Amino acid sequence: MKWNSPLVGLGSVVLAACASAAGDSAAEVDWIVDATDELEPTIDAAEAAAGIDEVVAILPRLHGAPMFEVYDEVMTFGDEFCPPLDADPEGGSMWEADCTSGLGATYSGFVSQFRGEHGEYYEQNMRGEATVSLPDGRTWVVAGQANTAESLVGPEYRTHIDGVFHWTGEVSEGAILSDGWEVTLDWTASYGPEETLGTLLVDGGVLVPEGTLTAVAFGEAFFSRFAEFPCSLEPAGGVAIRDSAGAWHELVFDVQGSAEAGYTVAEGACDGCGTLWHDGQAGDQVCIDTAPLFAKTGAPW
Repeated sequence: MKWNSPLVGLGSVVLAACASAAGDSAAEVDWIVDATDELEPTIDAAEAAAGIDEVVAILPRLHGAPMFEVYDEVMTFGDEFCPPLDADPEGGSMWEADCTSGLGATYSGFVSQFRGEHGEYYEQNMRGEATVSLPDGRTWVVAGQANTAESLVGPEYRTHIDGVFHWTGEVSEGAILSDGWEVTLDWTASYGPEETLGTLLVDGGVLVPEGTLTAVAFGEAFFSRFAEFPCSLEPAGGVAIRDSAGAWHELVFDVQGSAEAGYTVAEGACDGCGTLWHDGQAGDQVCIDTAPLFAKTGAPW
């Protein structure tokens, strides 16, 4: 299950269908990003692999849960008048304000949020365009929406992040709030024995704060270590990267199929490597390392 939200747009990027027929270097590739003929690529296979590995390893940390932790913190500096909170018994609340509380915190903009059970999930949903400045100098900025969902019947977690979030204070997980990672991202994760990650379905894009890549985009990319998936070393679906010149490249792996139809991989092709395509031309083989993605134990939040 995943969030019903559109695929991400990063600059001129348009995510569309997943890559097809990656095994044959002469095969036509369905791009998941628009071609940019005028840009000369500035990245080699080793740099591409290192950049993708960094993003893939951090994916389980890129979620919306810390937004609610910070929200609770900034709201402790409010009072009965500022911000004027409109709450309902079902778990929802909203405020819209331009005020200073008796404790010296300033609230500007609006935030709506919900926390509670919805079907078989416990959900947290937040949407806002606001800045909160606390009297001790800490500042929280929200411009977008953040959602999480935790299954009440099995070890499954979902998140959606869209927008800009920033916090100058401490938080249990700071990747999006303070470490410079900007995302428009949906993922669904399921866990196996000993709370180890089993599968991760990723859709959206990640802007990288520094390094040889400036962005990585995922088009229904599916990672799995479960036995029914034919290759834990590489994903099914689409992966694209943007280099420092702004040129987009598609990395086409060998796992074919879908969750509905099942996945397959040609004999001997499960090697963690894919072909790097740019402007319709096949390039180097890029080999990624999925082990760090599956190594961390414990639920994401």
